[in-house]
Amino acid sequence: MNPFRTTVSRLWNSSPLLYKTLSSMAAASLVNDFPQLTALGKHLRKEAIEMLDKGSGPDQDLLLAMLMLGGSASWHNPRDLGLPFFNRARRKLASMSTAVFEQHGVDYHFFHQSMTYWEMLLSYVAENDELNASIDEHAFSQGCTTLHFVPHPWTGFARDTQHAVQKVGRLIRKQRKMAFSHRFTSLSHIKQLEKDLAAASELEQYLCSLSHPVETTVLDTEDRNTPVWHLLTLAEAYRSTGLIQLYHIFPDLLDHRLVREGLLNPDLNEEHGPDSPSASCQLRKDWLTSYAVQALNLMKSIPLESGTRDFQPFILVSLSSELRMSSPPVDIHDSGPGASMADQMAGFTSQTIEVSRMRHFIKSRLNSFLYTLPPRPIHVCLDIVNETWRIMDERARSCEDVYWMDVMIQNGWETTMA
Repeated sequence: MNPFRTTVSRLWNSSPLLYKTLSSMAAASLVNDFPQLTALGKHLRKEAIEMLDKGSGPDQDLLLAMLMLGGSASWHNPRDLGLPFFNRARRKLASMSTAVFEQHGVDYHFFHQSMTYWEMLLSYVAENDELNASIDEHAFSQGCTTLHFVPHPWTGFARDTQHAVQKVGRLIRKQRKMAFSHRFTSLSHIKQLEKDLAAASELEQYLCSLSHPVETTVLDTEDRNTPVWHLLTLAEAYRSTGLIQLYHIFPDLLDHRLVREGLLNPDLNEEHGPDSPSASCQLRKDWLTSYAVQALNLMKSIPLESGTRDFQPFILVSLSSELRMSSPPVDIHDSGPGASMADQMAGFTSQTIEVSRMRHFIKSRLNSFLYTLPPRPIHVCLDIVNETWRIMDERARSCEDVYWMDVMIQNGWETTMA
């Protein structure tokens, strides 16, 4: 059922390019247990790239090699995003018609959906001008409706959701980079913010309206480690992740949702800034924390050995900055010997306990991935998560906002989280 695995298994023995590529990926996956494979993996990768640059071989082999060499670049060097391979694959696909693919027995839609997932990951860690533009969505959608019910190895049943989350990533990263570079506000800055807010609103509406297929209407994966419900659960987690990023960076969107749901009185909502000490600010943060916990409970329901584990690190990292620990009203260190146990336990609310559990879940799952996935990008994921929580806890008594992407950008920790 997995066309990627099936195709590669069929071709690797007869394709020196794919053989070298797979060998380099295997070596990079084993460096935790066998550090001596580091140099071998890089050497095999170099040889594979040289073969690819010669451009000889069937288009299917070349495209598969671009996907694998680009997607595994961070396995060898966590700061290498494989951008040249992404752009090269996109240009290659754009230059070929559907008829050409069919003539050579290549699955056109398989490769385009693979690019959808890859672009989603890159949109959060690379600048917009570094990524070649997406293909025309209308052209991509034609003839693909039935494929929505056949799981793709990288997008599962979440092709449209991942495409929307990719757009969220491009918008959010552009906004955060602009926030870092603009010390002063200008009219053009304000106009850009208004434009971004309008785009964010459209994406929110789209993500909220998306529907995923029900289990009885889709084909079985025929993979006992990855039943259909794992993929459908992951699709819902992607949706929640995209919405949470929008609500965190564009709090007005969340205010509108809270008003619609009767949780916020619009007459009392006077302060909109993420660092505002107002009641609406606290309501936002509590709602986001609760929503993130729900999404993480979905992730927790998927067993560790699931074949979806390759696609989980991005979601886990993206939700980390919503796990806020409540600050106790009394500073235990300054409260003196007269402080009662009730004072000292005041910060341990049910939400605090749930947040602590979910932090433990994220860390334990990422730590487990160090032994089941290529370890170098996972180490960076752990760095982002741990530093985000350290800063959050340090600032818990203030209303200062902390966002995982800001932490990643400031430390230069961009990596492909897969």
